[in-house]
Amino acid sequence: MPRPTHLSRVSSVRQANSNRNGFTLVELLTVMAILAILMGILVPSLSAVQRSARKAKSTSNLRQIGGALGSYANDNNGLLPAPLFGPSTVPSNAVGSANPRGATWEEEIVYPYLEGQIQPSSDGSKVEVTKWPDVMTDPEYLMQQDNMITKGDEDKRGYGMTIYPYLADRSGKNEQKRTSQYPNTRQRLSLLPNLANNVAVGTSDGITLEPGPDGTFPRSGNDYPVGNPVRFAGMGIYLFYDWSVQELSPLDVGKILSTSAVNP
Repeated sequence: MPRPTHLSRVSSVRQANSNRNGFTLVELLTVMAILAILMGILVPSLSAVQRSARKAKSTSNLRQIGGALGSYANDNNGLLPAPLFGPSTVPSNAVGSANPRGATWEEEIVYPYLEGQIQPSSDGSKVEVTKWPDVMTDPEYLMQQDNMITKGDEDKRGYGMTIYPYLADRSGKNEQKRTSQYPNTRQRLSLLPNLANNVAVGTSDGITLEPGPDGTFPRSGNDYPVGNPVRFAGMGIYLFYDWSVQELSPLDVGKILSTSAVNP
């Protein structure tokens, strides 16, 4: 019986390979299952990394805002900007007039301290920001707003300033006094007690930040009337008057805002 030659062995191998032109159904399903498992592992990890990056960016933003507030105080006889523009209505307690330029604390510090672009308002009494610097917008808030801030939401940039760092009495009977008077008063940084435990600015859904009369967020149900502290997986990031930055729960920041200040 003749032995197979080398050429005949090569020919048989080629013929066997030619009969297999692709993956079998079992192989294809196995690859798809492996890809699905990998996607299930990687997607949550990627989301966590993205959120961590946004948290780091927000922390950096607040530190820069703290630097701007400190520079503003140095240039304005130790006065901090008032949360809101308007005539000061607390002459016995006020240590300075309301913001001379900006309609809000954000506009008051955005130029030249944060390199925004401004123009005079129509009546010339304050400035209007025509280009907001990125540092003024919380990236997590921006994600929640579908990456857009409309014209009507231009004041809601994701950070809010404490309305009245001096007034510790947050009972319901003083609510009208608090909301109508203290937002328009610039306070002196040197007179604030315990700077390391006094919140200046934090993540918010508006330009101001305030807990309920009982010192907690939210006031009732899911109501956040002047500042939503929940942002990063139920936490918020806050700048203190010693320019440190901390991550706090709504309960913790509510207690701090309600107990750290003193009556003027």
